[in-house]
Amino acid sequence: MPKTKKSNPIHFGIEVTKPHSKEMYAHNDKVAKEQKSNILKAWKKLLSKLEDDDKWFMDRDWDNGDNSLPDFLTLQKNVCYSGYGDGYSVEMVNEEFVNELENMPNYQIHEVYSYCCFDSLVPRIKQGMVGFDWEKMDYWTEQIESTIDVVKRIAGDSLRYSSHADVDGNVTKHPYIKTYTREGSEKIVNELLAHDIEAYVDVYEADDGDDDYGRPIMINFYSVKIKNL
Repeated sequence: MPKTKKSNPIHFGIEVTKPHSKEMYAHNDKVAKEQKSNILKAWKKLLSKLEDDDKWFMDRDWDNGDNSLPDFLTLQKNVCYSGYGDGYSVEMVNEEFVNELENMPNYQIHEVYSYCCFDSLVPRIKQGMVGFDWEKMDYWTEQIESTIDVVKRIAGDSLRYSSHADVDGNVTKHPYIKTYTREGSEKIVNELLAHDIEAYVDVYEADDGDDDYGRPIMINFYSVKIKNL
């Protein structure tokens, strides 16, 4: 049985490749702009609630009773990684925070935003970045892979489309996966079912002429048909 070449995963409609493609970079730059804007809005809102406009508050100055930090200190540490002690003013910390956020590379803001979202400091956004392997949580709301994206990933270069016309002459295309054996077909069906995609093995029997004794030679052509697409 010929080996099916798996395609690259498709996240938010974008093919994920190594190294990153121009399309991936453009998408991540767009997401990073939204993430930085949300973090900056949250930061300004939290700073506006501080009573002391001069002195920066050290960690030891706070006790929420559960060893947790106030939101503005948590957000500051998520972005800057370290706290600020004696001698720092709110203005100085704000300047470093804004500078750190503005110059943060995409891979870093991807992780930082997931931490901020986990801490309920920023909202989830429609789409996340693509091509990075780890985040604290899924900070996006849109499904990372659509059903057809999953089918494309599993099918690879064996994905085909059949055309069907209804009574009004409208033509629609339905995807199917070309396979070569029943065993290979059933394996793909199980992979699709794991993603809640209903599929079944379809067999087309064709006459391939006669053998040396005049008996017809029948060939089975296998494919995987997908129900809910």
